[in-house]
Amino acid sequence: MRPYPRRNLGEEERLYNERLSNARVVIECAFGIITQKWRILTKCIECTTENAETIVKCICLLHNIIIDKEGQPRHSYSTDQTRNSGQRNNFASRGQNRSTTEAYNIREAFKQFFCNQNRYQ
Repeated sequence: MRPYPRRNLGEEERLYNERLSNARVVIECAFGIITQKWRILTKCIECTTENAETIVKCICLLHNIIIDKEGQPRHSYSTDQTRNSGQRNNFASRGQNRSTTEAYNIREAFKQFFCNQNRYQ
């Protein structure tokens, strides 16, 4: 998912970008925590896409089981660490790929969801 370009953002687009950015921070933190324990994720997993998806799902499941048994990891990432590391900027600099109509429609649907959710809070 891509943020809206920063020029001439309306309130709805700004809200979408903010929510997308916050979600990415959480995902980056979670991936950083999982990567610390499961070193296979530090390099390219050489297998089919389907097998890679199964491996990642199994790692997430095992990670959650360990948290249930042992509690939260001691060396957890914080959102501040991720924000200050510059990792968030990698998403914005991926080039000028043209998104499909489906991708635009998905982004629009999420924007509407976030805006409607914000109205009821």
